Amino acid sequence: RLRLDDEIKRVVEKEYFDRLDSLSTPTPLHVMKLRGRVVMSDGNAFYTYDDISRKIIPFAQLNSQLPLLAETNRIVTVNDQLFWFIKNNEYVLVEYNLGTYRIKDKVPFSIFNNPPNQGRSNIYIDNNGSSYFCLNGGIAKYNFIKKNNGESKDLILQSVWSYNRKENTNKYYPLDKLNVFEFSENTIGFNFVYPEFSKRTFRVECFLENYDTRWIPTNNQLSITYANLPANNYTLKARIVNDLGEETAQLSFQFEIKHPWYQTSWAYILYITLAIVIAGSLTTLYIRYAIRRNTKTFEEQEQKRLAQLNNQEKQIATLKSERLQADLSHKSKELASATMLIINHEDFLNDLKKDIQQNALTGKIQKKQSEQLIEKINQNLSEEDEWSVFQENFDLIHKNFFRNLKSTYPDLTPADLRLCALLRLNYTTKEIARMQNLSLRGVEAARYRLRKKIDIQENEDLVSFMINFF
Repeated sequence: RLRLDDEIKRVVEKEYFDRLDSLSTPTPLHVMKLRGRVVMSDGNAFYTYDDISRKIIPFAQLNSQLPLLAETNRIVTVNDQLFWFIKNNEYVLVEYNLGTYRIKDKVPFSIFNNPPNQGRSNIYIDNNGSSYFCLNGGIAKYNFIKKNNGESKDLILQSVWSYNRKENTNKYYPLDKLNVFEFSENTIGFNFVYPEFSKRTFRVECFLENYDTRWIPTNNQLSITYANLPANNYTLKARIVNDLGEETAQLSFQFEIKHPWYQTSWAYILYITLAIVIAGSLTTLYIRYAIRRNTKTFEEQEQKRLAQLNNQEKQIATLKSERLQADLSHKSKELASATMLIINHEDFLNDLKKDIQQNALTGKIQKKQSEQLIEKINQNLSEEDEWSVFQENFDLIHKNFFRNLKSTYPDLTPADLRLCALLRLNYTTKEIARMQNLSLRGVEAARYRLRKKIDIQENEDLVSFMINFF
């Protein structure tokens, strides 16, 4: 950056910039002038010099409004509103209006027979504002009037075809009526023609109503194909978009794709009929199933009720049996207690009788007195064998307990049998000692002798053995 003195004769200030910002690498720069401001470009963005901060900063307005022109290497002013931006491969006319820059026209080098050399193109503006392109061995004039009033060209739909999947063939259709396609031919192609011979760039875009959500560009042959379209009514819209993004021509074409046979009215009637028949059949089957299920449920409930009644009867019988068994056990204990008391009483009287007779023989008491005492004792002695009666009654209640016991273990004495009966009645050792008029040690000794005689294991309970013996 050079600053001259007021007489413009001498450089008073010099500043060197090797890059446009701190992040970029050194690169060739293009310095231009736009509406009184210095503009610089490095091929990626526009920059300008800020006089206040005395720094090179990005030119935000150009970068946001003309981002595709960052490769500009020269700017030529036509007037206050029009400017030519010269790139390596095209001339771009930019209009400034109301503080906004926008591209007004593009002239690519490829439309000329003798285009300028890259990097050496230029434009001359005469006093009338006419623009002359400097070509390689020639000059071309840009006509603003013709550009603004030129006739537009029409976009032409050349042909419409469909692909038949069954026959594997393409079928072409007329363009002057509403075409109806079979569903088997729902892959449809469109071919376009646009009479543009100036080598200007353009593109054909299509939008299929009821199908597309955005404009779709055609291929390089200006054709587009829609595969497997669903049944519906469609309108194909096509348009020409030039290099400025302007729509210059458009057309539309209506067509219909028929529903497949399984989506026709007759098919739906058939579906409804079949649905009614199936629903009726299912209802009948369900009713039959419900009847069978209810019958089965009733039978199961009846079986459960009978089983409950049978179970209740068994429980009642069991309770009665248990109660009878408890009563029998209680009566057996009462019988045993009474019998043992009588037997002990008779044993006592017999022992007393023997003692009196022995004292009478030794002369300790008079014979007459002894005879009187013995007569009184005999009057209180029972003539029946109480033990035999007890055994018979006990066998009736306990299913021949004594008979089976004596049969299995013939060496058992009457004292052993009495102990077995008391053990079967689940008397404790203390109770047996009281009933037998024995000491606890005597009862334990008797139990020990009994275990030896019936030969049971040491870990086996004697009472349980007697209770379970049959």
